Amino acid sequence: MDKKVNVKSLDVEGMLGRLKAKREECGYTQEEVAELLDCERSSISLYETGKRGISIELLFKFSRIYHVSADYILNDKEPEYTSNLISDIRKLCDQYERCNLSPNVTD
Repeated sequence: MDKKVNVKSLDVEGMLGRLKAKREECGYTQEEVAELLDCERSSISLYETGKRGISIELLFKFSRIYHVSADYILNDKEPEYTSNLISDIRKLCDQYERCNLSPNVTD
């Protein structure tokens, strides 16, 4: 049995707010995002205000541009694995830095 998304349960206003907030947080203008998406600036405004629907393909494009998951845009939640993965990557980076900062001892 296919699971379908209950669109009525989505917080559409919250999703639209997150789209705009992430754009601003990333330091993009509507014009810059439009250029990245190869569309008109007015389209970005229509997406952010809900006057134009967002396809799944476009949702994923926004998520890549803003460096968040589609889940975050849709419902303000990152998947569990994402936070664990980020934590693991940070630990590996710290270990790498410690290894590269320690003096090389050669005999």
